[in-house]
Amino acid sequence: MGQLKIAKWLIEGDPAIKTLVQKTLLDITIHSAASGLIKRYLDLYDTTKRQWGEGVYSPKWYSTHYTLLELRKLLIDPREPIYQEAVRRLMELMWYNKGKVAKTRYQDTCIVGMMLNMLAYGNVNDYRIEEMIDHLLEHQFPDGGWNCAWERKPYPSHSSIHTTLSVIEGLWEYEKNGYRHRLSEVRNARTNGEEYLLRKKLYLRETTNTPIINGITVCHYPQRWKYDIYKALEYFADSKHPFDLRMQPALEIVCQKIQKGIMPAGPTYPGKIHFSISTADKQRLTTYTALKIIKEYKPEQYLQYLETEI
Repeated sequence: MGQLKIAKWLIEGDPAIKTLVQKTLLDITIHSAASGLIKRYLDLYDTTKRQWGEGVYSPKWYSTHYTLLELRKLLIDPREPIYQEAVRRLMELMWYNKGKVAKTRYQDTCIVGMMLNMLAYGNVNDYRIEEMIDHLLEHQFPDGGWNCAWERKPYPSHSSIHTTLSVIEGLWEYEKNGYRHRLSEVRNARTNGEEYLLRKKLYLRETTNTPIINGITVCHYPQRWKYDIYKALEYFADSKHPFDLRMQPALEIVCQKIQKGIMPAGPTYPGKIHFSISTADKQRLTTYTALKIIKEYKPEQYLQYLETEI
């Protein structure tokens, strides 16, 4: 690539990525236009069925749920009419009877967390959001986290990192957008969820000090519902959580991997997708995530990384 600096390389990618970089990394006030990847997703929306793909949650990953999750990740304008219509339709089909979606089963907790995130991002005003909050508060584990398998035998004794992160992402979006129902309890629950992850230094088992799952220190795009240290640190950065020494080992991994200038695209989770994103743009998105983390927690090094020649 010659003597091209990371900042310039990032904004030479897809227009949606350029907007992300300008707003978040370069602090430029700019409108989130429906262009590039965002427009490609919107163009695939079925206005008759009010959905994407062949279903609401499945098949993964081109269902309505995961398309909305990608649009939210790309910071689509939350007032976009298609986003508003689709996220309301998602709630209608995925949350009813106070979450009891089958005779013997409630909606998966991680799905509730992701839905709350997308609904709150869209500033949706609906009583069912309060029901979701009640449900999440009721089913927090004593260790501070959440687990999708809470009602399945054999009953789990501890939380899941995947579910916990999805839930606290949703709770933060709820707080940030001015919702008030049980707000003090929500803040307390989110703090306990954060503590659950921090006790693990974001990626290590507390008992053995070994990685909790394979690939937990590898960057992915798209991340889907799955946990990795980049997704966790991005949450902490977005929510302006003060630096905690227990973040340091994960932060060091991020810094080590970006030292050469750009992040790898990372492995792709198998499944159906709407379209392929170029390797270069996947690298831009993983690099953007890493730089957002470094900007928050390593500000003294941030400009150095941003101006790195590649």
